[in-house]
Amino acid sequence: MIISAGRKHKGEPAELVVLSDPFYVKQLLDFRNPDGPMPLIRQDFLRLIAMFDNKKFLTACRNCLQPAKLLAFYKGTLFHESWCSSCTPYWLKAYEGRLDIFCDYISALEYVDDYCFGDRFCYRMIIRNMAKLKGLPDKFGAGEALDFFRQDYCTSARAVNF
Repeated sequence: MIISAGRKHKGEPAELVVLSDPFYVKQLLDFRNPDGPMPLIRQDFLRLIAMFDNKKFLTACRNCLQPAKLLAFYKGTLFHESWCSSCTPYWLKAYEGRLDIFCDYISALEYVDDYCFGDRFCYRMIIRNMAKLKGLPDKFGAGEALDFFRQDYCTSARAVNF
């Protein structure tokens, strides 16, 4: 869907906005006005977020090398550890109170609200880092964003190891 309302992202595909401006997405999701074109954009954002969440991480657990299912973020930072959720690594025990563990888009936005004071840069970087772990290239534009949300893209992307 091409965004046709507003000024900031008018003419851009919703896929690109979901990946590049999560603060805007959060504002639109929080906005509850049934009139105008915004409910359609909101519905498309929710569809894209569900697709984002369904993509698997292409990295391995730092502890046991099984496929990662979760990310453990050190509270207040963008530093994270990949985790499979089946093992109990030493760093999870040692830093248990300092970690926030999640794997989805909305939880990432809530993490930034809770631990990064709602900083716009942190919104953008945490979603970009998660998307890179799911196969998005380092530099991306509208074409790469559209490819990222294609259903067959996740099966053809190569694994990423950090």
